[in-house]
Amino acid sequence: MTNQQANSEQAVLGAAGSTAAETSSLAQASQFELQLLKQAIGRTEAIVREETAALRKGGGVDLHEFSSRKSHQLLALKRAFDATANVPGRENMSAEMDSLRDALAENTALLRTRLAAVQEVADIISSVMRQAESDGTYSRMVQGGGAK
Repeated sequence: MTNQQANSEQAVLGAAGSTAAETSSLAQASQFELQLLKQAIGRTEAIVREETAALRKGGGVDLHEFSSRKSHQLLALKRAFDATANVPGRENMSAEMDSLRDALAENTALLRTRLAAVQEVADIISSVMRQAESDGTYSRMVQGGGAK
């Protein structure tokens, strides 16, 4: 074997070795991206479930804070999905996605119930105001008669 043949063989072996190393590195990067996606799904679900628990508990719920947290986390989730668009194995996240979907369905139902209750209260207040206007209560005050 000549020196030129030996150098050519080493170059081929080196290229094959580097391809194997690159493949291993890509597989590790893919697993890392999938892990980030799984964590993003988990964080999103945790926020949604926390809001759901607060809604179930009743009382004052800071919906603005939850909305802000969910918006930020949904952006992180979208970025994780985009980063794994062509990563093999992403389709194996169905259990995590199903769990998030269930949490969102429960949260949506509670938010709809709360919104319907607020609408009912607004309708009652509006109705009472219309009735008060129609019996002359406010018109006497405006005309200078005042309450006697």
